[in-house]
Amino acid sequence: MRSIIEGHGRKTLLYLIYLASFLAVLALTERGTDFVIAPPYAVSLYLVIFDTKSKYSAYSSLAFSYLLVIATTVLIHFFIGDTIYSMAVNVLIVSLAMTALDMIHPPSIALTIFSYLLKNIDAVAIYSVVVLLILLLLRYLLAKIPSHA
Repeated sequence: MRSIIEGHGRKTLLYLIYLASFLAVLALTERGTDFVIAPPYAVSLYLVIFDTKSKYSAYSSLAFSYLLVIATTVLIHFFIGDTIYSMAVNVLIVSLAMTALDMIHPPSIALTIFSYLLKNIDAVAIYSVVVLLILLLLRYLLAKIPSHA
């Protein structure tokens, strides 16, 4: 019975960390009433906090996928524009690279798509770098919390 209570306490702590992290990211990325970029960030936070040991939350997967999305999205927006075709090319490049290199973080594919909905690549790039730093910091700090906390 004690282990059930302790496990529940950890889940509560993790949920509070998730809630605080999500609200912080939401505040940092808020653009008036345009919260279109929030969904992939919310899922990334969830994976990092609640699925810390999966390959989807590995430091390498997080860093590679977010940096890949930022780089390809900026380049494709600059050279091709923000059409449905450039979005499709961008998603194909990101998903192919993540799959081929086995550095997979699925929300980054959604981030690629949402960047075209926001239509402000500078904001997407800046927000994504900030969120990546938050994700990596959270990943590091959560590894320091004992599993029986």
